[in-house]
Amino acid sequence: QQVIQYIYFQQQNRMLQKFLTYCNQNDIAFILDEIQENLKELMMDAYANFIFKNLMQNCSYEQRFKVLMKILPDIVEIACDKSCLLYTSPSPRDRQKSRMPSSA
Repeated sequence: QQVIQYIYFQQQNRMLQKFLTYCNQNDIAFILDEIQENLKELMMDAYANFIFKNLMQNCSYEQRFKVLMKILPDIVEIACDKSCLLYTSPSPRDRQKSRMPSSA
């Protein structure tokens, strides 16, 4: 569980995020294997959810599907958590003004 030690602290987390942008699929598979039992907690942690986001952006479709199946039983709790990326990384669309005419 060496990877877990780095995920929860800001400085080490940033180093790991940089590593994820350059690593290969074997590295990603290794990291996913290390963290698979902690996915729910990672997604709900203020720093660790960024690692999860980077992993999902760089992993294969098959790896993404395995992760989804793993977190599926907890998806509602994860989605409602304020630390979850649903809250920390709004879509650029969410920042745009609505193009719908007002009903006033």
